[in-house]
Amino acid sequence: GINAEYMGMEISPAVQNLPYFAFHNVVTCLKEKKMAEYPSNFPDIESPLFVTWKIAPPGKGDDPEDRDLRGCIGTFSKQSLKNNLPLYSYISAFEDSRFSPITLKELPQLYCTVSLLQNFESIKDPLDWEVGTHGIEIHFSHKGMSYSGTFLPEVAQEQGWDQVTTLKYLIRKAGYMGSFDSVKAGMQTERYQSSLHTVGYKAVSYTHLRAHETRHDLVCRLLLEKKKKKKK
Repeated sequence: GINAEYMGMEISPAVQNLPYFAFHNVVTCLKEKKMAEYPSNFPDIESPLFVTWKIAPPGKGDDPEDRDLRGCIGTFSKQSLKNNLPLYSYISAFEDSRFSPITLKELPQLYCTVSLLQNFESIKDPLDWEVGTHGIEIHFSHKGMSYSGTFLPEVAQEQGWDQVTTLKYLIRKAGYMGSFDSVKAGMQTERYQSSLHTVGYKAVSYTHLRAHETRHDLVCRLLLEKKKKKKK
């Protein structure tokens, strides 16, 4: 069956397709040196989003703990998926400065998560959020310098961090080398939630990609159903 995972709220079948498009876009960029066109029959809601790529050693990856981060970039701006998903699936794969660009050779070992962010709430206490439920975004200043950073809802849970540990790592990620206590009082904090869907490359069949390419979603569904029936 399809190697896919869910977290957070109910996800419509349309949103489940988003990581497939992210893979399609990366393959198109690598092979044709251009971004793929977002299918007209895909959802075009306005939502902040993040695209995360992870890589597993050959033959592994069914266990999420075997996957290492390979790129993760997104935006908090509420723009249409038609604009944001092609752009951020590209940027996260090829322009995350922490990593070299993703290559064709790596594709079979990759997993893609698309997270749509929602339920943003300002909180007075930076510790007023739940591990595994909320993502956290911080803004603070120190000696005239401004700092900001975010961790998506799944990060603290995956790392086994509590709230304080998460914020200590987050201020480091933001580029601040002082202590959490030294900036806690003036910290502006928002918590948020996400709907996300993860797909491994082995679930991305050529037929699925071809269907996106020709923008015939019906053909795509028929081909996938045929494939599933054969497996049974």
